[in-house]
Amino acid sequence: MLKNLVINFFGSSKEVPTGSEVSNVISLYELQHAEHFKSTSVTDESEMFIDLNSVRSVEHNPPNYTLLFNVYLVEYKKKQTIEWVVTADYDYEYSFGSIVKKENLKDCSREQAKPIIVKHKEQESGIKGIARATKYYDFDGNLETDLKAMNVNVKHEGAFEYGDPFYTAAHYAFDRAYHVFF
Repeated sequence: MLKNLVINFFGSSKEVPTGSEVSNVISLYELQHAEHFKSTSVTDESEMFIDLNSVRSVEHNPPNYTLLFNVYLVEYKKKQTIEWVVTADYDYEYSFGSIVKKENLKDCSREQAKPIIVKHKEQESGIKGIARATKYYDFDGNLETDLKAMNVNVKHEGAFEYGDPFYTAAHYAFDRAYHVFF
């Protein structure tokens, strides 16, 4: 999904102008081994990591919360990493805790509660936002393309569907910020 978004916008990464600047920011090794990077979703072709140290609260007005954080989409076949800056808006009325309370699932087993919670989350995840691709890196951490400097806008905007990579990253960001399972 994310890979196709970038490909549809640019046609291919070879058509995008590149710079020769070196970045000390993100290598594949660092993403895979540094404690503050958490792998949030994996497929055969890609993996998404959240930088847990980048999580910042922008709004704290219960039941509404907004967090800002960075994620990195590693595209293994293309041997590149895309940095995304995410602003996620949360409505706590759709959190796991709120669903458990509304549906009176407190005394249910996990097996009994799970299908009910999943049904609610699939109908309304409670998270929406915008993710903007900002930079492309090679696996050694060298900056290949700086979209922000080029004023190029590649984004994923709207509801973060339950289970999609942005939803999962946003879930980890919420847990990091508030120590609560969203």
